[in-house]
Amino acid sequence: HLIDPRTGKPAVTDLLSASVLHRRAVCAEAWAKVALLLGMQAGFTRLTELHVAGALAGADGQVRMTPALTDFLAQEERQF
Repeated sequence: HLIDPRTGKPAVTDLLSASVLHRRAVCAEAWAKVALLLGMQAGFTRLTELHVAGALAGADGQVRMTPALTDFLAQEERQF
């Protein structure tokens, strides 16, 4: 459960999940929560603008990966 600090109530969002990769777990957790609160479009835009590696799963079944995550996965794949 996520409480929206703007309302003090449970967050209402069009996202089912937000996952973020970061070398610091606390940063990954914070950015994932920001994305959840903002929703699919605004969350994806914000993560992309800040070059954060993340994946968002919407309630409609849509999954979006930020360019930073796509780049990270491509680099990892080349190592194998």
